[in-house]
Amino acid sequence: MDAVPGRPQEPRGDPLTVLRQLARGRRNRHIAEVPHISEFTVKFHVTNILDRLGVGSRGAGAA
Repeated sequence: MDAVPGRPQEPRGDPLTVLRQLARGRRNRHIAEVPHISEFTVKFHVTNILDRLGVGSRGAGAA
C-alpha cells in the first residue's frame, strides 16, 4: 500500500481474520498473535467491525 500525502495510512491486517477470532471470543492480545499484527491494529479493526455491524459490544459483534 503506497502512502498518500495528507492521508493517514490504515493499519494493515485482515479484518476478516480479526472478525473470525472475535467471534471465537478471543481477546485483542491473542487475536494479534494469529496474523502477527499489533494489538493497536486489532483494536482498530474491532472498532470498525462493531461500527459497521451497528453494535456496541464485542459479545454482540460475535453473535
